[in-house]
Amino acid sequence: MPVRIPISGVIDNGLNAAVLSFAYNCGTVSVEMVNTEDGTTLDEEVDGVGTVMIPFNFTTGYWTVTFTLENGAVYHGYSEIAESMD
Repeated sequence: MPVRIPISGVIDNGLNAAVLSFAYNCGTVSVEMVNTEDGTTLDEEVDGVGTVMIPFNFTTGYWTVTFTLENGAVYHGYSEIAESMD
């Protein structure tokens, strides 16, 4: 049976923030995001309930994200932030 991932998120360049949504109360969640091209790092602990915004000026490149939940569960993700096409 597939595991239900309790976190979804987007990078909102207009808000300069990572916006995370939690499907249920995950307790304290450690969030680590790393730009694998320039080494920029974001390390935060958040209350994993509802929607959470983490202010941050993201740089273009490939990012890895690791969420570590209070219960020890770990989730990883990958994304690319491209330059704006304005």
